[in-house]
Amino acid sequence: MRDGIPFGLKPEYLGPARESRWKREFRRHAEMRRERGTRICAGIIRLDRLLRRYGPGADAVRFALRRYAMMKLDDLFPQGAGKKPNVDNPATIKMLEHVQDMILTLRPGDDRRRWLKGEALHLAAEVSETRWLLVQQNANFIPRPVLTLIVFWLTILFASFGLFAPKNLTAT
Repeated sequence: MRDGIPFGLKPEYLGPARESRWKREFRRHAEMRRERGTRICAGIIRLDRLLRRYGPGADAVRFALRRYAMMKLDDLFPQGAGKKPNVDNPATIKMLEHVQDMILTLRPGDDRRRWLKGEALHLAAEVSETRWLLVQQNANFIPRPVLTLIVFWLTILFASFGLFAPKNLTAT
């Protein structure tokens, strides 16, 4: 006890306790989505820089990467009111796989370009993995109205078990 207030009841300790678990989960989900979106953007930028260092032989790959970045931008931040992000667009997935295939077709002539090609493949795989993590995270999130409906349904179901069950004569 300090300052006449029990340790567990100080206002700075009550803040997180007041916040509902759903809000914490929602905030954590949003932070993870932002972090993964940032990782995708950083990976695309790093990949573009590597391909620029590779030289003019990678210009077609860079152009395809720019098209992928524009498609991903449109998917994550759609234009228009009320449109939701589409993290699982098949056309965008095909474009990323096309970029990876184009990187595989590069023919390095020296050790420097061989290293750059290897790093580019690694970064493309990283972007792809982060993209799939984003899709999976989005699929695992249960919307609050659905969760409320399930809890309400289970409450009604178990309440009806208690109402319509035969009386237990040994308990009375």
